[in-house]
Amino acid sequence: MVYLRSGRPLIWDSSVYVGMGKAIASGWKIGLWESFRPPLMPVVAAFMSKTGLPMASLVRLTGVLFAASGLAFLYRYSIHVDRRRALTAVFILAGSALYVRWSHYFLTSIPAGLLILLAVYLVRDRRFLAAGLASSLAFLTRYPGALIGPAVVVFLLIRYVRTGNIHRLVRDGMIYSTGVLLLAVPFMAFNQVLYGEMLHSVLSGATVPALNPDKYLFGLWYPVNMMLSALPVSSLLVTGGIAASLTQLKLRREKLDLPVIAFSTLYIFFTIYPHKLNRFMLLLLPLGAFLTSDLLHTLTEYLSEPDYPLKGFSLLHMILLISLAASSFAVAEQSTGRLDERKEFLSATEDLTGTVLSNSPSTIVGGGFRYIPVRPEHLGQGPMLDVNSCTSRKDTGFCKVSSEKVDHVAINRCSWYCTPAIENCEENIRRFEDRLNKSFEEVYSSRGGRCDYYVYSR
Repeated sequence: MVYLRSGRPLIWDSSVYVGMGKAIASGWKIGLWESFRPPLMPVVAAFMSKTGLPMASLVRLTGVLFAASGLAFLYRYSIHVDRRRALTAVFILAGSALYVRWSHYFLTSIPAGLLILLAVYLVRDRRFLAAGLASSLAFLTRYPGALIGPAVVVFLLIRYVRTGNIHRLVRDGMIYSTGVLLLAVPFMAFNQVLYGEMLHSVLSGATVPALNPDKYLFGLWYPVNMMLSALPVSSLLVTGGIAASLTQLKLRREKLDLPVIAFSTLYIFFTIYPHKLNRFMLLLLPLGAFLTSDLLHTLTEYLSEPDYPLKGFSLLHMILLISLAASSFAVAEQSTGRLDERKEFLSATEDLTGTVLSNSPSTIVGGGFRYIPVRPEHLGQGPMLDVNSCTSRKDTGFCKVSSEKVDHVAINRCSWYCTPAIENCEENIRRFEDRLNKSFEEVYSSRGGRCDYYVYSR
């Protein structure tokens, strides 16, 4: 909520989702489009763009509501075990710096984690059609969310093979699959029509880490990496989930079968598939919080007298409350930074129209133009202002443009990302800027401080 008052510009991915929402809401006349992005958050942004309210504040508030809903639903799910475990689970998740840090961003991981937990909850209540819909929504929010589907299938196999009820396995599996396909089939049809490949968005997104493998993280030691990143409670959720999963092999409590299978499936995926940031693990943190809470209370009951009264704000809860306060203060401190030059640059782009070439998607949040992304890896292709960032032969026209169709160019020099994989990166950027000075007129510039910003018009 502090961030809502700070007026800080949205980060890269949040800005992209807003731009995609504007494209949907305008019938692809303005905004931007990146075909490898999951569609649900852009659809949400499209509805919000119709309200006429300031998008930067509105999507940030939406992020806060998603995070708060995640805590509320975690309590609702966990209380079926007992109230003490539910309270501890919520405190653990709320005390995670990783959760607090990203709770106000319009991103996919926290909503997808909420939908995964919802799918687990609905399967537990035997509402398989609704569980299939929730699983499909998790997939359309963040593609690795699709892993909840195999987890549910494995859970049903274990449950019904154990009881010998194969007919019920077939029936419930078909109902669940129907719920999944109700949303997955239209998504695949959309991809087929637009890109010529049913799973184009998923497959093109999966290739992104391979382009810059030096930037990505993976491995069984991921919790250790989180601990070293000053995220101790977040690391606790992952290690606690792993420990609870191993404990379940011995205790075999039926109520933990699906949470353990779902958590283990997601964790194994993140250990073998490269990913860039710790925040991607938010997908499994709610399940980790539930399993960690159950493990802590199970150990407490085992080591204590049978009537051990763990009620209200125990010592554990107080420790977690302190962690939550520390995380919140850290976020509040980050929100006090001044970004006046960047805000002025974005204000200068709000009135631009037509087609705008830019390397910063933040410009589209307040703008009403067609945004064409320009990245260092595209600059060496043909004439310096002919940009082709398409990931498929068929596209919406948001990724390809020639010099004569560019009306404005808006550049944030801090948004150029040169990596070893991009040949002659700095040289291509210099040639691009020289071409700008010859063919366009500079109408805005702000130089100094951390970044340089400039806007050119034809």
